[in-house]
Formats: sequence, structure tokens, C-alpha cells
Amino acid sequence: MERYVLEDNVISESNIGQKVYISRLSLTPSEKRLPFMFQRQQFSLIVSFVMTIYKSQE
Repeated sequence: MERYVLEDNVISESNIGQKVYISRLSLTPSEKRLPFMFQRQQFSLIVSFVMTIYKSQE
């Protein structure tokens, strides 16, 4: 199942600890110019990182 679905826990403020499942998407181009069809599978994830910097006030 790990090849097709990711299971993880939410770490944001509103839903901490809630389990989420992210499935793989099948992407097929709509171009008809190509003499063959191909398909790509990927997880719909965007990696992000947030950091808060507090500036010291003098």
C-alpha cells in the first residue's frame, strides 16, 4: 500500500494528530501530436518550510 498511498499525521495547529492519506495521481498528457501515450504517477505534495524570526529590539 505504501507505493500508492502515503499515511501521515497533521502537525498544524487546527488538526494536530489527525491521520491523513495522500494517494498517487496518474498524469496523462492531453497532447494528440505524439504517436504514443505515456502515463506518469506522482504524489501531489509540495514541500514547504516556515521559520519565524524574532528580531531583538534595543
